[in-house]
Amino acid sequence: MGNCLHCGVDTVNKSYCSKECANIGGNTLIDKSCIKCGFIIKVKRRNNKPICKLCQENSHIKQYKLNSFKIFERDNFKCIYCGRSSIEHGMILQVEHVMPEYTYENNSFLNIVTSCYECNFSKSIYKLSDDVVNRIIDRNKKLASNYSYQEISEMEEVFRNHFKTYKCSCGNRINGNYHRNWNRDIRLYEYSFECFNCKKKIVFTNEKRYTNKELYGLISNLLNQ
Repeated sequence: MGNCLHCGVDTVNKSYCSKECANIGGNTLIDKSCIKCGFIIKVKRRNNKPICKLCQENSHIKQYKLNSFKIFERDNFKCIYCGRSSIEHGMILQVEHVMPEYTYENNSFLNIVTSCYECNFSKSIYKLSDDVVNRIIDRNKKLASNYSYQEISEMEEVFRNHFKTYKCSCGNRINGNYHRNWNRDIRLYEYSFECFNCKKKIVFTNEKRYTNKELYGLISNLLNQ
């Protein structure tokens, strides 16, 4: 015999007395320890593997760096555009989209290449000619034979999460000016954003200093309310 975790009614070898109690009780927020660092966080009762946001972010960054290294290794640690290497020339390498994200929202194995910082910065959102794009894509297709389908899928999933696209209510990718200012009088950060496409404006305050990724996610939610 035991008691229902939600209403306290006697049960027989069950955590809940009914589906209704299971739905309500399972979604109740309780204190649990993060399985990675042990920090106490509030999560749903049914969550058997609670992970705090810091550990989630660290895990995501670790996965992104690991898969970025796989792309560097695939490309022999050389920039796809200038051919300079991090080994012979000491270049700083970065993961780069052949077709810019805003025109080609696909973080596929074929569209991601190695680029040095200088070429990546210079290219920015410039569109390459069809001939150059096709040459790079064909090269990546040949190199894909060295990897299993699962390896490629896992890499694409990591890059998809890292380069997640947030959209405005107008349907376009979020693109605009945002400002962050610390207001000493109310001791809160003041945020403002204006979409370049539809000119929609939002203003809000919060005690937290958001990272760029967190901020764009929040802006997207506010714009689509």
